[in-house]
This record gives sequence, structure tokens and C-alpha cells, in this order.
Amino acid sequence: MEEGVKRDSLTGVPQGGLVSPILSNIYLHEFDLFMDSLIKKYHDTRADITVPNKDYSKVTRRIQYLREKMAKVEDTNLKHELNKESRELRKLRQGITSRRIEGIRLRYVRYADDWLVGLVTSPELAEKIRSEIQSFLKDNLKLELSLEKTKITDLLHVKAFFLGFYIMVHKPKESGYTRALRFGVTRKTRISHNRI
Repeated sequence: MEEGVKRDSLTGVPQGGLVSPILSNIYLHEFDLFMDSLIKKYHDTRADITVPNKDYSKVTRRIQYLREKMAKVEDTNLKHELNKESRELRKLRQGITSRRIEGIRLRYVRYADDWLVGLVTSPELAEKIRSEIQSFLKDNLKLELSLEKTKITDLLHVKAFFLGFYIMVHKPKESGYTRALRFGVTRKTRISHNRI
């Protein structure tokens, strides 16, 4: 309605109209079913899709060996050298992830015509899934997927914007540290998992 006169819209439902979310839900129901099929196809059902990183474990074992050796050594110069190597290894270990991902996580959420797909996978598979979504929308629903708006984002480096919120992953070094008691000694340890 414009100034009391009804006009037909040639471009679809007006933005912000009351019926817009209802019609989006009806029309995009097929898309929801398609996304469910993608989740069944790709999503790994194991509780933990990570495995210990051997490189991280190797460096950690070396650090532990150096600490134990420093406790037994009397020579100050040797103790200094062992401590120096231990510090360098701890700095190196900060850049290594403690666990490697060996599986795929796929999540999907939609609110009216805004939707988000969360993936834990390789960039190549993310591109493949986006192209499958693009094909489905074009072939089945006659919708064009805007590649400018439909971005593949690494949440460790860039924030995603969805429904008025920024979504990001805090890196372990940003997540903080905790105190852990091991072998009667309290040590400051890094929280080794990412948090959204």
C-alpha cells in the first residue's frame, strides 16, 4: 500500500513485511530438507573428531624430559642451557595445535531468509558444499546465490555477521590459561581448545 493505494509488487514480498518471514519459511522448507540430507551425507557422528597431534606430543615429551633432567643436574651452566632449550621449545609449542581434526562437522541454522552453515572441514570441501547449495537453489528453487554475500569464512581470522551478531572463534591463546597440578607442582597451562 502506498498512500492508501494497493500496488502489485513485481519483485516479491516487500522487505520488512509481516508476511515475509512466513512466506520465506514456506518456500525455503525444501532447502531445509536439502540441508538435512547434506548433514547426513557429510557430518561425522563420532563424539570426538580430533586426534592427538604427534608433533605437539613430541615437543611436550622433550620439554618434560628437559625439566626432569634440570631437577637432577648440579652444574649451573648445563642447567642454564637446558632451561634455554626448554623455553625455545615452549615457544615453538605455542604455534602447534595439540589436536588434529580428522572428521567433518556440519551444522545449519536458518531464520526466515537468513541462513548460516557451520563447517569444521577443509576449505576445498567447504567450496564443494557451497557449490552443491548453489546448484540446489538454482535448479530446485530458482534462486540465485550471491557469492558476495555467501562467503566462506575462517572464524579464527575473520568474524561472521549473522542476525545482528558477530560470530568468531577465540584462539587458545586468547581463551586464556589455567592452573594445573601435576606431580605435586602447580603449573600455568594453556587452554588448548577453541571457543565460539
